[in-house]
Amino acid sequence: MKTKLTAKEIDQSYLEIKEKSQFDLDFLVLTICATVICALGIYMNNLAVVIGSMIISPLLYPIINLATSIIKFDLRISLKQLFFQLVSFFLVIFIAFLISKIFPINQQTVRENYLNNQQLIYSAYFLIALFSGIAACFCFFWPGILDALAGIAISIALLPPLTVLGFTFSLTNDQYLPIAYIVILNYLGIFLGSLIMVFILNITSEEKS
Repeated sequence: MKTKLTAKEIDQSYLEIKEKSQFDLDFLVLTICATVICALGIYMNNLAVVIGSMIISPLLYPIINLATSIIKFDLRISLKQLFFQLVSFFLVIFIAFLISKIFPINQQTVRENYLNNQQLIYSAYFLIALFSGIAACFCFFWPGILDALAGIAISIALLPPLTVLGFTFSLTNDQYLPIAYIVILNYLGIFLGSLIMVFILNITSEEKS
């Protein structure tokens, strides 16, 4: 049973993740499509549609790339990925905002899913994001595991709150503030989980080599 990765395998996976996290036409089209599908799924309160959007969302790769580049002390790639992530997040929020003008979201939906029991919600979202980040890195770096499965986990923690954040900017009150806090907690949880797993894999591979 395989218990460690070699340094060569880590480096090869790093090259693959850099290729997959490029802000190119593929990334742009998938991000737009995933956001539209997620927004309409939330509007219809249809969980199956929201899950469908998570399957095609590409938000996973830049986060893993950022965590790996930090462990590898690759400052240029780290700054590049931070910029790409900011652009992609604003893109999701902007598209959701436009859709909310056509299909106004029910304020009760936001209140029930994101604003009640805020302290409990915040803690739960952070833990989901943290373990999603850990699982995502493990799935991507470890041979024989489909990284698409981890992509769904990341999307669960990040895509719906980002989409709802875009929706709430069309509302008349300050409901966007707690949603923005959830988005920030989610991102930090995903990034921290990714960083922890990449660090562990990198340290064990160095010990093996």
